[in-house]
Amino acid sequence: FARLGTGAPADLARLLPAIAAYADSTRRQLDVERPALVVGYLSRLSEVVSSARNLLHGCRHPSPRAALTIVTYRPCTAVLLDLDASLDLMVARTSDALMAAAGITVTAVADREFVATGDATPVKVTVSNHGESSVRVNDVAITGGIAERMLLAVNVPVHGSLALVRSVTHLSDAHPWWMWKREENFFPYSTVGLDGVTRADVVPKSFAIDDIAVPEGMRSVTDAVVTLTVGMTTIASHIRPVVFRSADPILGVRDRPVSGVLPVTLGFERTMEWAVAGKPLKKQVRMIARSYSDRARTFALRTGPASGGVRLDSLPRAITLNPNDARELFVTLRGTPTQMRYELPLVGVAGSEQFTSGFRTAQYTYLPPLHFFRKATLYVQGVAVDIPPRLAVAYVRGAGDDIDIALKQLGVPTYSFNAEGLLRFGLDGISTLVFGPEAFRVDPNLAGMSDRFEVFMRKGGTIVMLGNPAALPLPGIVPYPLAIAAPYPDQVTTPTAPVTAIGGSRLLAWPNRITAADWKEWVGDRATSIPSVVDPRYEHVVMMHDPGEPDNRSALLAAPVGKGHFIYSSITFPQQIANGVPGAMRLFINLLSAGITPSR
Repeated sequence: FARLGTGAPADLARLLPAIAAYADSTRRQLDVERPALVVGYLSRLSEVVSSARNLLHGCRHPSPRAALTIVTYRPCTAVLLDLDASLDLMVARTSDALMAAAGITVTAVADREFVATGDATPVKVTVSNHGESSVRVNDVAITGGIAERMLLAVNVPVHGSLALVRSVTHLSDAHPWWMWKREENFFPYSTVGLDGVTRADVVPKSFAIDDIAVPEGMRSVTDAVVTLTVGMTTIASHIRPVVFRSADPILGVRDRPVSGVLPVTLGFERTMEWAVAGKPLKKQVRMIARSYSDRARTFALRTGPASGGVRLDSLPRAITLNPNDARELFVTLRGTPTQMRYELPLVGVAGSEQFTSGFRTAQYTYLPPLHFFRKATLYVQGVAVDIPPRLAVAYVRGAGDDIDIALKQLGVPTYSFNAEGLLRFGLDGISTLVFGPEAFRVDPNLAGMSDRFEVFMRKGGTIVMLGNPAALPLPGIVPYPLAIAAPYPDQVTTPTAPVTAIGGSRLLAWPNRITAADWKEWVGDRATSIPSVVDPRYEHVVMMHDPGEPDNRSALLAAPVGKGHFIYSSITFPQQIANGVPGAMRLFINLLSAGITPSR
């Protein structure tokens, strides 16, 4: 508090000793078994802090409790900015402490997770008083709230609760701000409200701040503000985000943030389809049309013109979706692709409305759900690749791994397993066993099958292991020792880093001859977690390095084991194949074919 008095207006500086005194008295008198004893001190503290807050105009710094209309925000000196931010923090902490001491809780729950544009949904705001202080609800305001008559000054009974319902509409979607298109590797310039709430309408300039300046924990699509009078002191409680309460048989009750969404979303099951260049293509692709609207929606499906001879057809003339309905459709993908990327957009047309996008949700038990919005577009990547007819793959999926799907799209016989499935599956007829990235960390039970893996290789099978640092220290998993430096493993992070072949490895020559063109158009890292200690029995296949760094020869290692082969790759195949890099797919097919004898 002493530093805040330096440079503060005189009338505000006179309040700081009182704030310190009431805060000290609260700490001395606090009894956690009887927190109501400090309600009086906290009430006076809240009043003094609010008075201090009102004596200083707002600076342009982010704060969850920033006022949209009352405060005029202006540029501030460093001293005033510090004072302004500290006052906001004091207001928030004092209000939260007063509610906790008085036994007051506030929740805001909606009856759905997604609110379609133009629709409204009720939000139930519940104020519960578990203490002995008198409580009065003065006002409830929610982002996207519809103007409607509210009962004011409703007394909440002691040890009781009061539920108020407000309708909300026209909410913004919850697309992660850091997933928008880059501009020269920078986030495009955009603004957001000082309180971190993303709004669908225009935010006043005096209330806006650069998007990247708002802390991630402050960001939300909704905010419910309940103004309460506790005893004789008025405070504001912010509940964000408004949630939809769902239940899961394993995880229990889950609160999911409420956000806006288009009335109809469209999306393909797989946005990337791999195809062999020069080979006629005809296959069914699955798409899903979903309605989030409260009324029936009828629309036609349209697609762009054929792109280089590859097209979507068999589209229905019209689709009708009932409220909150979903429809699975299969459309035909035809053509003879070349080695290029084809872009096939899909659009739903209903009068003047157009539905062009959908979203997918990533859900982890320890994080809020992330909704990734993207265009309803099918990308077809043609690749000039030769695939040996005797290639058959057993694939153990790793973390974030879809390579097995891409192999199946190219017509490679591929069987996907976890550890339990692999244990029951006979490897007869399988030429190659692949462990996806971090497969041994995803499923530790794989470590118990080392004897089986060795027998498979000695009989002539090929094992390809993609980025599995957790497997290297395990006994018997790799045939010869490998070790990765800790805590800073070797890596090549530049996607255009030069790559040079070492010797004349067959892995770079058959069935596809790998040239400099195959190392172009890569995305992200070239290789990560590269072994730094390598047994001399391994063959080094390629050499690469970041600018200004020494050559690294261990990104791709191969060794014979009996009649078979073991290959350890730190090259980022999952990332490259997911992004449709043809050279990565051609090289990966070569790795899978290491144990197949070329036919005449």
